[in-house]
Amino acid sequence: MLRELAWIWLKFDREIRSVPIVRKLHRGELTIEDYQDLLCNLRPQVVEGSRWIARAASNMSDFRLRSTFIGHAQDEHRDYQMLEQN
Repeated sequence: MLRELAWIWLKFDREIRSVPIVRKLHRGELTIEDYQDLLCNLRPQVVEGSRWIARAASNMSDFRLRSTFIGHAQDEHRDYQMLEQN
């Protein structure tokens, strides 16, 4: 199992380095414009994230886990508010 996990990690690492923005980051070529584009592309996840996390939490019967999810949804919502204010 350990070998399989190591293989999965190595494969993931190789594939993630082929993503253009990650490749630029590793080469030291990432620009402010690249970073701003990344943030703009992440915005929809932040906007929708808290809603989907809260929805998932509402279907949980484990109350400790539900509470953890709801706390994370609150964090996501604060991130959204900060993003919108900036």
